[in-house]
Amino acid sequence: MDSDAKKALGEQAYEKAVKYELDYGCCPQCVLATVQETVGGVDDQTIKASHGLSGGGALLGEGVCGALTGGLMALSTKYGRD
Repeated sequence: MDSDAKKALGEQAYEKAVKYELDYGCCPQCVLATVQETVGGVDDQTIKASHGLSGGGALLGEGVCGALTGGLMALSTKYGRD
């Protein structure tokens, strides 16, 4: 994939993630759904399982950013340990 195609895919993913966040909330699910739709490799069960990580964990507003944890989960679906 050349750099222009990567840039276009990144812009598409950004737009999807922002729209999902504005429409539905739950940052980790928004990130994972975007990855699922743009590059693949994330299944529906992973998206469902990420719900408890929203808002830093259980919507407490403290803890690790849900978008960050969603991104880490997406990376782990491809590169994580078996």
